[in-house]
Amino acid sequence: MDEPKNKETGNRGRPPEAGLGEGTGSRDPANAATTHEKHPGEENRSATGMADPGDAEAGASGDVEGGIAKEPLSAMSDSPSLEEQLAEATRLAGQAQGDYLRVLAEMENLRKRTTREVQQARKFAVEAFAKDLLPVADNMERAMVALEQGSESPLETLVEGVKLTQKTLISALGKHGVVRIQALHEPFDPNWHQAMMQVPDGGAKPGTVVMEMQAGYLLSDRLLRPAMVAVAVESQPDSGGN
Repeated sequence: MDEPKNKETGNRGRPPEAGLGEGTGSRDPANAATTHEKHPGEENRSATGMADPGDAEAGASGDVEGGIAKEPLSAMSDSPSLEEQLAEATRLAGQAQGDYLRVLAEMENLRKRTTREVQQARKFAVEAFAKDLLPVADNMERAMVALEQGSESPLETLVEGVKLTQKTLISALGKHGVVRIQALHEPFDPNWHQAMMQVPDGGAKPGTVVMEMQAGYLLSDRLLRPAMVAVAVESQPDSGGN
């Protein structure tokens, strides 16, 4: 009966061993409070496994700022400087001004050359026509010389010379597009004919040219001079002495 009491009293009176506190995990309350004290947000993050949005935004902004800071530096190193751009613009402007002055000089030379050619064309436009008329003057001179020398038949010589001169003149005019208008016995055409009088002629159809007083001429289908003609009209019946 006495032994159990001694065992209990012996266990109770025995001091705790030195390593008992470490084996059971018992610590100093002050140290435990310091070690296990955390921020409420940290406990939530550790419990849910999510990172703080503020930390993520801070890291992202740092990366963006770093990228922005590096990109202009690389772009500026590749692009030309302001001095180079100004020099290139000055070179292009000088080239454009030179091209403009060169074209302006060419246009001025062309204008002067064209004006000179037009003046020469107007001055010598009748050169070929004048050369073709020289044989006409030569024939007229030969006819006058033959008349002055006193040929056996001066009238025949004069007529022959006039005919030759007329033939040469008509040939010279035809070379330059000058053509005589056929008017006699043709219907009256106000575009080519100029009526000088009306002639009652029973043998001709009314409105027909029955007389040519002056020949008309065309120059390459353009009227130089209308033919002066007389036009037939219908004869009026004679009323007699009534």
